[in-house]
Order: sequence, then C-alpha cells, then structure tokens
Amino acid sequence: MYVYLHSKSELNMGKPTFVDDVFSELSGKRPELLSSLLEQRIQNLNISYRQLESILGIERKTIASILKNEQKQFNVTNLIKIGAFLEMSFTEVLKSFTAQMPKDDISEIDRVLRLTYIFQNFDLKGLKSMGFISSITDLDNVEKRIKTFFGLNDIFSYSRNIGAAFSKVNKNYNNRMLDFWNKSAYAFFEKINNKNEYDREKLIQIIPSIRPYSLDVQNGLRIVSRALYELGITIVFQPYLPTTQVRGATFVVNGKPCIVITNRNKNYATLWFALLHELYHVLFELDKVEASVFHLTGELNLEFVNEEAANSFARRYFLSEEKSRYIFPFIKEEVIVDRYAKKNQIHPSLIYNFYCYDQQMKYNKNFWGLFNKQMPGTEDTTKNLNSDIWGFSTL
Repeated sequence: MYVYLHSKSELNMGKPTFVDDVFSELSGKRPELLSSLLEQRIQNLNISYRQLESILGIERKTIASILKNEQKQFNVTNLIKIGAFLEMSFTEVLKSFTAQMPKDDISEIDRVLRLTYIFQNFDLKGLKSMGFISSITDLDNVEKRIKTFFGLNDIFSYSRNIGAAFSKVNKNYNNRMLDFWNKSAYAFFEKINNKNEYDREKLIQIIPSIRPYSLDVQNGLRIVSRALYELGITIVFQPYLPTTQVRGATFVVNGKPCIVITNRNKNYATLWFALLHELYHVLFELDKVEASVFHLTGELNLEFVNEEAANSFARRYFLSEEKSRYIFPFIKEEVIVDRYAKKNQIHPSLIYNFYCYDQQMKYNKNFWGLFNKQMPGTEDTTKNLNSDIWGFSTL
C-alpha cells in the first residue's frame, strides 16, 4: 500500500455551517436575535401587536414572550410562520432562534454534535479491541482520549487539521479504522518532521547494503531505519489492524517519503519484504504516489502503480528465481538452507517464506505451518522500533 495525503478530507468535515455561525461567538458573525428581528419588522410595517396576532395566528402572550426574549421553546409551525413574516428561510430563522438560547442548551446541542461526529468517524469497537480506548460507552472520555492523542483543540479538527495538505481528490473510501490508521501515521510523521533532505542517489547506493541486516533479528531493521532517516526517508512501525489489509504504506509528508510497515501475519520475513516493496515505490514511483491520494493493497488499483513490480523487486532483491530453484529442493534440510541463507546474506526465514508462498500459489494450500520453527515472529524486532504508538497518551 502507498499513501499520499496532502489535503483535507471532504467527508464529515465537522459541524454543519449554521452551527458554526451560531456557536462562533468570537467570529463576529453571531446571528441577530429573533426578538430583535421581529421588533424591527413590526416597526417597519407600522402594525400593532393585535394585527401581528391576526397575521401570525399566534396568541399575543406568546408574541410578547418572544419580544422579551423569554420564549425558550417553539412550536415548529409558529417558527415557520415567523420566518415567513420576516421573509427569512427556515434555516435563517432557526439560526436567529438558536442564537438566543441559553448557553446550557447550546452546550447540550454542541455535545450531541460532537458525540454524533465520533460515531460517524470512529469505529469504537475497533479502537477498543486494539487497546486505544477502554470503553465504548463513556463517550466523553473517548472524545478526550482522541483529542489528547492527536493534540486537537476540538474533535472536529480530526477531519479539518490532520494532514492539512491532503488531496481533495474524491475516492470511495469509508473505512473508519483505516482512516484512523492513516491519520495516526501522517500525524506521527509530521511530529517527527525529518529535517534531512531526501537523497535518491544515496538511496540507490545504500540499497545493496541493506540485505545483510536481515540476519540481525533484534537490531537489523532499526539500524537500516536510522540509515534511511539520514537520507530523508522516515520509517515507522505501526501494528496491523485486523479490519484492514495493510502490510505497508508510503506517504509523502513535507515533500519527503515516509514508510510505514506493519506486523501483518506476524512473520519476521514479511517486515523486510514490506520495507523493500515500499522502497520500490519511493525509488521508481514517487511521482505517482504524489499524484494519488492513497492505494490499498488488495483493492482496485486506480493510481496505476505497479504492485506486481514492487513485489517482484522485493522478491528478487532477497532471493531470485534462479536461487529459489536451487535451494527449494533442499527446503527440509535446515543446515543446507541456513548455510545458503548465510552465503546470500539473508535471514533463512526469507527462504522459507518465499517457498511457502510459491507452494500456496501452486497448490492452494497453506504450507507455513510446516516451518513455524524456522520463521520467527516480529516481537523481538518491533520492540526496538517505535512500536504501538496507540499505547501512548499523545503523539
């Protein structure tokens, strides 16, 4: 997967327009009170309160309470009548009525809007299952957790401000967990703010030197990530989310490539494969990444990036077809596989991983269980990376 997020999302951008107008007391755009508008209209038309009662079909005591700004609730029909008398649309008269509501009532409406926004934009069950929140019913604490984590002044800024340069290209994209994953990564990259300039020529020079570090399960990926950081490429790890299919991602933040790798399948070899896959996009398709909003592995590719080429690049980098044909017949001879892996400066799990993948493609059967002992998990590697950022209170 690769992602280029460089403008606001146009979905669920926050409060409705009229609510922005009503509640923005500091903007100077607060609507005029309904009582004032009604009084002005009476004077302009030079009519009596009795005549107004006849026109509106509303009792005089109700009209008096409106003029004194004491009317706390409105019959909708009466509100529409008053709007017609004032020659205002229903939305306009509603703005003016809302503007004179008590602050406690406005706060209640604002709370409904905020909590509704949370349900629209966040998969609460998913966030709880990944340990980001502890409860899906304590919505006030859910709101506080999200705001604190992203450093937001208000919950609506989740759509408005995270990735302020996101593309306005409209896509069929409504996966709330994946959106959270993307925004977390993008905000994290912004916080890191790599000061090094991206140097493609040096990346080309360093690529051949990456392979041997796969032999160091604990520190190899961290060392490579630090080296790439010096070249202007930021690498982070984010845990895989079960509701997504993300193995890796490439972002462009402040004009520089940023890569996320995940522990999908919890297989050590896939961490390295994902890294080289994403480096292919950085090396050869960065212009396409910049022109796109995002690409999801396993979904329809509308960005014309070459996922097969990226996979082939990563595969050939670690183990070419010729080398595969040589070593696969000895796949059950662990000593031979280990010796061949060392000769080619790669971790043995990469050989087993490629063998299992090829056999699954050929026979449509799962072969990974046969070599569990030869393929380490990702725990020892990821604990030395900036893993599980969602476990922290704030980015």
